[in-house]
Amino acid sequence: MAVWGNNVSENANREAMQRVCLGNQDAIRFLDDITEVLHFWDDLIDRDHDLMDAKINKIMWTALVTLPRNPFYVQHFVSLNAVLVTAIINWQVATDFERKPYSDNDEVIAFIIRSSYIDLMTLVAVLCGGQDHAATIMREARELWHDEGLAGYRQNLALEKTSREGV
Repeated sequence: MAVWGNNVSENANREAMQRVCLGNQDAIRFLDDITEVLHFWDDLIDRDHDLMDAKINKIMWTALVTLPRNPFYVQHFVSLNAVLVTAIINWQVATDFERKPYSDNDEVIAFIIRSSYIDLMTLVAVLCGGQDHAATIMREARELWHDEGLAGYRQNLALEKTSREGV
């Protein structure tokens, strides 16, 4: 399972996912799978992890076979895919801000928009339990999954840049 927050234990992550999705296992599998694919894409772009053939094959299978067959994703495809499109574009723009900053504020903008993928979690919470459920659970979820803060983000960004330049 993909972990949403950098410092979140597997158990805390699993419990939070159960609460957000109200136990809907197809929704949880969708979030696990899409997160794994998005993290993999990030690893490809950042070049900060060694990618073994087995992992590449596994993630590509997930993206091309498993996700399109997930009942939750199939049922809510139009809504989820629209949010996914926005998250991907925001991540691409954030990467551009990070690599070609024009002002001191660009890194802050990147920090804000980079993690808009969590909006998928918000929509899943709405689809599983309605607006009241999402409004209640997403503060807790965001606190848990946005654990690194701006300082941690900047530290990780510097490490990733060093790793990428060493390739």
